[in-house]
This record gives sequence, C-alpha cells and structure tokens, in this order.
Amino acid sequence: MYKSNLRFAIETYSRFELDILFTLRRKGLHRGIPFPSYLRLLIDRILEVGYVKLESEEPAFKIGHTKLSLDTLILTRQGLEFVKSLENEDIGYGIR
Repeated sequence: MYKSNLRFAIETYSRFELDILFTLRRKGLHRGIPFPSYLRLLIDRILEVGYVKLESEEPAFKIGHTKLSLDTLILTRQGLEFVKSLENEDIGYGIR
C-alpha cells in the first residue's frame, strides 16, 4: 500500500509540490508559510485537489497586474492525511 501511494505521488506531483507539502506538515495545520502568488502555477495541482489553500491579505502590493505581496500557504486536513499516507519511518521519506 505504501509503495503504491508513493509511486502515485511521485508520478502525479512535482518534487517542489511534495516538498511544500512536507514543509507544511512540519509546521502544522494552522500555521502557514509565506508564498508569492505569482508562483501559484508551480503548486496548481495541490491547490486544485485541496491539499493546500492560499490566504491573501488585502490590500495587495502590485506593480501593473503582478501582485508582489506574499500570500500564506496553509495545509488542509485533506493535505495532512495525504502526507501521512506517504510517510514511512523505514526509509525516512518525509520524516525529519
């Protein structure tokens, strides 16, 4: 079961997205990390499935149409369950 979950994750999500999920896992459910909104495309898949959410504060600092102020990226309960399914103490993936 574990190996099939890991294979699915590696084939579906980028290394960057998986690193984001494990970083947020270490932070906890209600603590986020700053994330620039103009990099949203890099985490689009984990946003679409609901593993993370972006919270923005207004007013945003913009130059032209590009928002430069940071959003907060937060792990959802669904994301937490997904990351837990990938953690394996035997090989150390995701455990730090």
